[in-house]
Amino acid sequence: MQQTKPQQNTPTLGWFDGQPLETYGGELTQVLLASRSLAYGESLFETMRLIKGQVPLWPLHQARLLTGAQAWGYTISPQQIADIEQQVIEFSQQEPHAGILKLSLLRLETAAGYVQSTQKPWHIWLQKRAFVPELAPYQHGIQAGINEYLLPQMHTPLTGAKHGNRAHQILARQTWQSLWQEAVLIDQAGYLLEANSRNLFWWSQDHLYSPQITSDAVHGVFSRYLTQQGYAPTYVRQPWQVLAQAQSVFVANSVQGIWPVASLQTPEGQYLYASDDAPTRQLMRDLHPKLGLPS
Repeated sequence: MQQTKPQQNTPTLGWFDGQPLETYGGELTQVLLASRSLAYGESLFETMRLIKGQVPLWPLHQARLLTGAQAWGYTISPQQIADIEQQVIEFSQQEPHAGILKLSLLRLETAAGYVQSTQKPWHIWLQKRAFVPELAPYQHGIQAGINEYLLPQMHTPLTGAKHGNRAHQILARQTWQSLWQEAVLIDQAGYLLEANSRNLFWWSQDHLYSPQITSDAVHGVFSRYLTQQGYAPTYVRQPWQVLAQAQSVFVANSVQGIWPVASLQTPEGQYLYASDDAPTRQLMRDLHPKLGLPS
């Protein structure tokens, strides 16, 4: 199966703190280049499905954004979150085609070394781009594999947050390139964590499971969407070998929804195949219409 490439274009410059980015000129560029977000990854971002000028899962993205800000030691006030939401609404309704909306919260102010300035507000950068999902991953499933890159065993206040330092995900992605369409990440003890760009799920005896969020894994919005819709997974700490006994495996995120895993390559080069993907297909029929995705 050939690797599918989503049809998408270059993101727009977007809005910065509620104004078109191009109106700022070179001064803002200098500020961004000297920012803590660029120097240290002190930022948060949400990548969201955009349909007809609406972000259907915005409340779930907002909740993760608030949790991530707290992990950085910053509390977003009700007025600030209202301002962020208003900017998201207004920006989404401009050229309201289906696509992807990216919201970034950036820390611009510099300080001595790693010292934070917790009194300074974060800045809001909104971008969007067109996106049309290809049908093949939904209809036929994808090829995936167990990644050889092992994430460190650790738990920090930022565990689960979608912060700007994605070094582990970048390094993991380099190890498999175009071998598969997605990779399953494990930690140094061999326990399941997530997929490279998505969360990981599997069915066993008609029960839904997902790995516990540890290390540098991200608590995906789609996981929260599953719970909200009555399909709460059981979070477990299990080695990758548990997938050999699974009925079926799928990966998911809030932009592209569910991709069934048709085959999974093990570290030994063997292939695991789904024995019963009916529960996954039912989830797609139940959850994808709200996101405007193939079911």
